[in-house]
Amino acid sequence: MKKTIIITIIRGMMARNLLKNDFYKILREKFNIVILTPAANDERFVKEFAHPNVKFVYFEESGHSRADKIFVGLNKYLIYNKYIGLKLKYGIRGLSKPEDLSMFRYFLYTIIFKPLSKIRVLRDFVKWLDYLFVQRKEVKEFKELIKKENPGLVISTSIMSDMETAVIKAAKKMKVKVIGMPKSWDNPSRAGFRAKADILVVWSDFMTEQSEKFQNYKRKDIRVIGIPQFDYYTDKNRIWSKEKFCSEFGLDISKPIILFTSEGKAIPEDKEIASIIYEFIKNNELREECQLLIRPHFFYKDEEKKFTHLLGKDNVVVDISNDPSAGFRDHADYSWYHLERFMNSLYHADVVVNVASTIALDAIALDRPVIHFAYDVYEKMEKSHSLKLCYKSDYNLEIVNSHATKLAKSREEFRNLINRYLEHPEFESKQRQELRDKFCYKIDGNSGKRFADIIINEAEKV
Repeated sequence: MKKTIIITIIRGMMARNLLKNDFYKILREKFNIVILTPAANDERFVKEFAHPNVKFVYFEESGHSRADKIFVGLNKYLIYNKYIGLKLKYGIRGLSKPEDLSMFRYFLYTIIFKPLSKIRVLRDFVKWLDYLFVQRKEVKEFKELIKKENPGLVISTSIMSDMETAVIKAAKKMKVKVIGMPKSWDNPSRAGFRAKADILVVWSDFMTEQSEKFQNYKRKDIRVIGIPQFDYYTDKNRIWSKEKFCSEFGLDISKPIILFTSEGKAIPEDKEIASIIYEFIKNNELREECQLLIRPHFFYKDEEKKFTHLLGKDNVVVDISNDPSAGFRDHADYSWYHLERFMNSLYHADVVVNVASTIALDAIALDRPVIHFAYDVYEKMEKSHSLKLCYKSDYNLEIVNSHATKLAKSREEFRNLINRYLEHPEFESKQRQELRDKFCYKIDGNSGKRFADIIINEAEKV
């Protein structure tokens, strides 16, 4: 008789990252799986991932209670680092107004939480209080689900989520082992996880270090697997020919491609950055005639509207091919066609440009040159909204200090860097390899399998 496991899939991004590779293929044959997801009633999601051994159970994300907000804050500020300090001082870039921020608040938090953050046992004490007294209603509901399904393991695929916090608490109260995973490379240093998994699965050695330092995990309880969504990059069958790629996008096969990826609400200057690249092309400022491919951040509704001013311009293509999912809050398109368009955009790009984006890792995984736009396009710019701040956080500093990417700190430097990589795409290739080793572990198509093997191994102990 097959054992049962519960897997949380709270965002379309996690469906893309985990349900379309060997992780899911292996586990659904080995176990009875209960997928806990807000997309359980979404016909598209269920149809794509249906299997005889899989059941979808709906749950609704609840809002923050007053107690939730208190413990979210405590867990956040008991990690004091460059990112937290910048956020306290300047807010969330692009979303907060400077006048809404208080220097008094910044200094207060700095005086209180900076010294408290050094008391590691205090983080665990706060988690213990959270475990005992917060989310009682949600925990009760998940306890009932766990009692009904009787799983051997619970797998939390987005451990920072408040709802998954409640799932973890319920599992622990029911004496069920929990395997947790942060959904992105920056999670361990952005805030304290409200609940602690028995085993933490991470992408890389860097995330291991961050989880030890900020989340109080012991190395023996951490497993490194690589980046599951990068498994697709090793599948040569999904790499289109240059002819097919250019035909799909309406690009000229004879011209180099500059790929610009936007960052959503946090970077309203995306519009101006794309315009600067277009001006380089239009004014013949580049060593050869190029074309600009713009990929909007599809997790944000109507993000492509930032670039309507460039539609129809020579040598400019805006990728608007997106079929948003209805079942998830991030509306991520997890179709193979969408994934392949993104992968091939990186693969066939001669240069990739963005502002402090995780996509830098995707580009580096495929050994593509990356330029980070790092100067302010407006003459009068509040310091709190300066693009320079984007590169001061702990995780982005790691990228910057690796020298695997280049910062464009002026218009002239931006143009020169593009020309440099057009002529010498091999520059910084060694640094990109070193960064891949540190941040990606292995790009061998087996990250999903490694994750599945961990679950199988732990299930055998139950």
